[in-house]
Amino acid sequence: MNLESFKTAWRRATKGQDLIWIIRTHGAIGTMRWLRRSLPYYLWLYLTPAGKRERNFDKRFGVETDGVLPRWEMGDVGPNLQHAVQYLPTKPKKFERLIQSLKIPFSQFTFVDIGSGKGRVLLLADRFKFRRLIGVEFVPQLCEIARRNLEKYQCPAEILCIDATSFQFPSEPTVIYMCNPFDGELMERFVESIESSYRQAPRPIFVVYCNAFQAGAFIRNSAFTPILYKPENVAIFSVTTK
Repeated sequence: MNLESFKTAWRRATKGQDLIWIIRTHGAIGTMRWLRRSLPYYLWLYLTPAGKRERNFDKRFGVETDGVLPRWEMGDVGPNLQHAVQYLPTKPKKFERLIQSLKIPFSQFTFVDIGSGKGRVLLLADRFKFRRLIGVEFVPQLCEIARRNLEKYQCPAEILCIDATSFQFPSEPTVIYMCNPFDGELMERFVESIESSYRQAPRPIFVVYCNAFQAGAFIRNSAFTPILYKPENVAIFSVTTK
């Protein structure tokens, strides 16, 4: 293990803060939970060939999309903060494989990224020439970073800085993407809103769900047919309500 790479990973994970300060601020349990979620990502990012390839994505396009933002650093974003998980970017290769597997005419579909974070997925989706690109994110600081990234990349995506529960789905064919944005309680409500939108305007809808820890909400709803389902990994659903 490269010591300098480990130090870099640790600095990124802790944002340069002293561990004693972190423990005093978040408590022992909060610190352990935070390190458990954040540190493995940064170790992977700086100590593996795959992590290096991911860092090269930002370098190549002059953007900033990596990093982890835990829930308690999201600020005062409303009552649904308690249901948020954390910001963690999608791996480019994984995203591309999932979208390519849909085998649909992309130009006829609007792409919606729920919990769009810093905009990485929107930058990746731009390559598929969707009809429209929409990012839904309720953390203002992430929205601002995403807009800067989109401008640098010259990506025409729209960023909506709103809670996902208030988002009105477009009435055209839609691909909805998520990477574990919130907990099971909020996911149940979100699944119902997708079904309701379909009933109001029947059209092709696909849900691509990465880090699919709450996929049970879709499995339990008869309106959704699983196309791909690997529990707690990835899932793809289509809406089949009649």
